Amino acid sequence: MLKISSTVTLLFLTLFAFAQRPDGGGASPKMNIGKLTGKIMEESGGAKKPIPFTSVTVLRAMGQKDSLIGGALTEENGDFTIPGLPFGPLKVKISALGFKEMVKMVKISPPDNVEQDLGNLVLVPDAKVLDGVTITAEKASTQLSLEKRVFNVDKSITATGGTAEDVMKNVPSVTVDADGGVKLRDNTPTIYVDGKPTLMALTQIPADQIESVEVITNPSAKYEASTTGGILNIVLKKNRKPGYNGIVGLGVGSGGRYNGMFSLNAHQDKWTLNSFFNFNAEDKASTGYVNRFIVGADGSHIPYFNQNTDVNFNTNFKLARVGVDYALNNRNTLSLYGTAVSGKFNIDLNQKYYYSGVSADSLTTGVRTQQPLNSFNNYNFEGTWKKTFPKKDESLTTTASFSFGNGSNAAMWTTTGYNASGQALSDYPQYVNITGGNTNRQGIFQMDYSNPLNDSTKIEMGVRSYWKQTDQQYFYAPYIHDQTPSALDTSLSQNALINENVNAAYFTYSSRWANNWNYQLGLRFEESYLNGASRFQNVGDYGYTFPNSSKNILNSFFPSFFVSKKVDESTEIGFNASRKIGRPGFFQLMPGVRGSDKQNITIGNPALQPEFTNKAEINYNKIFGNNSWLSTVYASLEDNTIKPFTIPSATDPSVLVTTFVNGQNEIIYGIDNTLKLGFGKNFEVTANANIFNFSLKVDTFQKSFLTGNAKLGLTYRFPGNITAQINSGYRGKRPQAQGYNEANAYMDFAVKKTFFHGAANITFNINDVFDSRTDISVYDQPTYFQETMRRRDTRFYKLSIQIPFGNPDASMFKKKDKKGPEQPAMDDNGQ
Repeated sequence: MLKISSTVTLLFLTLFAFAQRPDGGGASPKMNIGKLTGKIMEESGGAKKPIPFTSVTVLRAMGQKDSLIGGALTEENGDFTIPGLPFGPLKVKISALGFKEMVKMVKISPPDNVEQDLGNLVLVPDAKVLDGVTITAEKASTQLSLEKRVFNVDKSITATGGTAEDVMKNVPSVTVDADGGVKLRDNTPTIYVDGKPTLMALTQIPADQIESVEVITNPSAKYEASTTGGILNIVLKKNRKPGYNGIVGLGVGSGGRYNGMFSLNAHQDKWTLNSFFNFNAEDKASTGYVNRFIVGADGSHIPYFNQNTDVNFNTNFKLARVGVDYALNNRNTLSLYGTAVSGKFNIDLNQKYYYSGVSADSLTTGVRTQQPLNSFNNYNFEGTWKKTFPKKDESLTTTASFSFGNGSNAAMWTTTGYNASGQALSDYPQYVNITGGNTNRQGIFQMDYSNPLNDSTKIEMGVRSYWKQTDQQYFYAPYIHDQTPSALDTSLSQNALINENVNAAYFTYSSRWANNWNYQLGLRFEESYLNGASRFQNVGDYGYTFPNSSKNILNSFFPSFFVSKKVDESTEIGFNASRKIGRPGFFQLMPGVRGSDKQNITIGNPALQPEFTNKAEINYNKIFGNNSWLSTVYASLEDNTIKPFTIPSATDPSVLVTTFVNGQNEIIYGIDNTLKLGFGKNFEVTANANIFNFSLKVDTFQKSFLTGNAKLGLTYRFPGNITAQINSGYRGKRPQAQGYNEANAYMDFAVKKTFFHGAANITFNINDVFDSRTDISVYDQPTYFQETMRRRDTRFYKLSIQIPFGNPDASMFKKKDKKGPEQPAMDDNGQ
């Protein structure tokens, strides 16, 4: 530990000696990152043509005078670009010889109006002062609206140095289980990265490179119809500042944790570069158990099978991302991005088990070990062309992306067995040699067009094609000690090529009624296909085609309806409804057996069919000062619902087999409240409570349950640039068709200290302060009762250091003009 501390200290001192603040130093950062673009034209013979070399100046009112803060001459085609502008209201003056001066008022403000296209400005004899655009000026930790909720990750210091999984633990209405599975209002959401599906797991996405998380609970027809559980869109950081800037970071923690990151961004003229590299590793220990009982005729629990598991998670990953944006002109931008991820994810198991008879005497004991050797690589390449038009908000965006990756499956399982006298059982020890891997290919093409027909009406339309191919290989070869390895056991192995394809088109129409009523109508059409072709003999193909005939063609249309009313400047109400489809995944369909616990295995069901969901919400959004409140009453009805179903094995009743079935329905309704309170500039509270009723019908089982979740985040800024944060959560008891999951509560803590006017940040984290983050599931049936406990993390501590650097000079790659006077820097108010 002393060696690690010395290394951290040396790195900190070295980097600080050379680092600069992105604003070049001083008491406060200069947020001069705004940009104005447009085209100056004239009327000539009934047509419009550009005016070259027109003077465009940007001014800010300074008392009774205007202060010049930027300007440019138009190019030969009439285009102009003025970067490096501060936030706030600005005056734009356009002057050309022979034309009346035009004046336009604008307001530059984050997050959506930092860069503004003023469109085609026509100089005519009568100049008009045009209205500007007004947006709130400061980026809050949480932004609540009827369409979506935005959570800014920079404000979540308990996730510093972690991954996207750690970020999700702090997002209201979202829960994360012991396996890293994410739920939004108790449904599985679709995970996007920058608005698109990804092959990366949440644990492979560094938290320090996430700008925000957008939560869309009931997506419109513009989004995929398979988003039955809503959308969690992870928005990665992109540079908007002129010049160059970046961050160097390092973190170390208990449990063999360490991470590092380096980002470098640059922006000059028509070019923007965004790049980062991140590595994250851990070697952590955890525990788990399985306790199974036979249920007697009188309801008593007779011990039958117990298993205690020691787990060691040995993982690491490296992620690099490079992106370039190039402005072909003011209205056309081309973006190219590439991402590479590699690493390993190994779970070493040591399971001590024993079987007991009815009289509770020990019959069989033993130990099973699992020693895996797995690795993965994922790559993504993406290109986007965005074209804007003179009409405000009219745009055409075309995106194409291709991802590919591979992973290895390799492990050795060893199982010993002894009788009550401690003698080795015959045919023991047993060994299983596991080999194989997977290869993935994924392609997406998407085109979206938005056109505001007038001030109150807009249409949006688009097409999308998604394709994925997975080559899944899992070879299970068991043998007994001192014997030659047996032939491959195909009943427990997988060797299949799976192809998936979804083609879609959508159209939405938005307009406004009287009295501040707004509405949107949407319709989406999707056709889908999945085929799994097994390479084993006597194992048939599986999958689905939907729609598969004209009889169910209507089930391929997915409508949506949104209506809202702005009651006043701070209050808005809304209603939305949509229809979704849930398609079974290939792991749910694949007939092969999976499992690392010999007494609990999982097998797919090739006969699964899609499920359909109808969702509706009533929303109330209220803003009062620095505070906001979003309340949602929601309901969903899921027909033909896909659920796990567990039964004893027909050949060995001591083994529980979990498969997937189409149940009758699942009904969820509840109320979800998120409240953000700001007490002055130093204290902020974010609270969320989600209370809902869950009703499920699967086979002959029926469950109904009232439960809920709650989260509370507290942030306080102390003097001396010290910020402390507590994030806590409670997940209520969860019903399942054949049992339930126990309730759970937890708390995380972090404190952050900023040094030297923002030149360095040090964060200290305590994850799971009370060491209480466990996942206990119960299988409760007439013949068996089983309790299983798993956990990914125990309490740990982590120290992270981040040092920003940069230079806001937009001409850093050019020779400086020493003849001109040096312009003084301006603060956030342009002064």
